[in-house]
Amino acid sequence: MSLQTSHTTDRRVRRSGSLETALHYQLLHTTEIFGLELLTIADEDGHLVATSTESPMGKLVSEVTAAFSPIITEERLSSAGGRRANERLVQELRLLGMAWDAEAISCNEFHVGGRRMFLTAVGHHVAEMREIGIYRVIFGVRRIWSGAA
Repeated sequence: MSLQTSHTTDRRVRRSGSLETALHYQLLHTTEIFGLELLTIADEDGHLVATSTESPMGKLVSEVTAAFSPIITEERLSSAGGRRANERLVQELRLLGMAWDAEAISCNEFHVGGRRMFLTAVGHHVAEMREIGIYRVIFGVRRIWSGAA
């Protein structure tokens, strides 16, 4: 099940004064470039800040993903390095009809505007996306956030 809708408009043409819309455009553009299914940004409480999808089902999946992202990141950084939260997220997503496995999900912490945030990438190309793609998203989010301040 794909969560994306097709956009043919160049990202540089799609601009917005709205922080939420600008972040959506940034995430959507990155999913298109890297062939990902979903990108979400969550705050430190696991509340969805932005998502790459516009569909109602995609937003529900994004909210679930965002809720787990701080837990997954904390668990990965703990000395145990466990993946229980990642597996629980996979189970929750399967209930919503998503067929992703734990290897398709990557959560990363970053800071913007003095806030702790979490970027989650979902898709089978996550490994290739981790370095340059995640850097690109975080750089773009910081640029957008600083312009909105």
